[in-house]
Amino acid sequence: SKRRSRMIFFTAGVILLHLALANGHGSLVNPLPRNAIDRSLPWDVRAPAQPCYCANTTAGSAGAHSKDGCDNAQACYWYQQGCSIGCPSCDSVNGRQQVDLCGLGKKATNNDPKLRTVNRKAEAGSTYDIYKHNPWRAPGSAPTVDACGLAGGTPWTDNVSEWGEYVNTTFAKHGDKGSELPEVPTSTAWRVGGQAEVTWQITANHGGGYQYRLCPTSEKLTEECFMKHPLKFETTKQALQWNNGSRLAIQGTFVTEGVLPEGSMWAM
Repeated sequence: SKRRSRMIFFTAGVILLHLALANGHGSLVNPLPRNAIDRSLPWDVRAPAQPCYCANTTAGSAGAHSKDGCDNAQACYWYQQGCSIGCPSCDSVNGRQQVDLCGLGKKATNNDPKLRTVNRKAEAGSTYDIYKHNPWRAPGSAPTVDACGLAGGTPWTDNVSEWGEYVNTTFAKHGDKGSELPEVPTSTAWRVGGQAEVTWQITANHGGGYQYRLCPTSEKLTEECFMKHPLKFETTKQALQWNNGSRLAIQGTFVTEGVLPEGSMWAM
């Protein structure tokens, strides 16, 4: 099968880009995220059993026998789980439990079948609508443990089942917070108020959507900071970036109602 990444244009503002994902494993590819900090290490000391294969304008993916092509290190293993909509915190355990984990009764706001990515034929809110507590059903209202994810998806030091793994390196270990990683220098420069091209990869697709946000370098990297600076999508410029270096233009699907931050835009 072809590996791919998604490319999107948006109107840019401040600094320090953050990709907010609702469900699934994914990561920024371009600009290079700090979560890919270990890409400078030899492949055999930082590659999980299922690498974070990605695609960019340079054809191919890096691997054990080649440094050429897209290399996102372990970036897709920085995430969190057990985060139901409307809850004050994630429990970091029940990523597969389709229930209201905190019992506070938050109702889904994204109910149009065309804007849901799984189980679309189920009546919204019914017994059969088992994903109604998942993050994408009220974009932006699910909690996070850390704005930039946890190495391995849980705050503990041991690897767990179902992608809850992280290969410990000299840069980071399982359970570390992504917001505390040092910056990874890039040559990316944006003009305030202009447009910029961004690419992200999806490695384990559990449905859902995403949003780009910024946080000024003068502030601590928290969810609250990123929530203050959501970016607007350029809705006419979206494409799939194939692993052979080519692109396929697509019509994007965007959600603006029932989302947080209020008045912001999410993409499906």
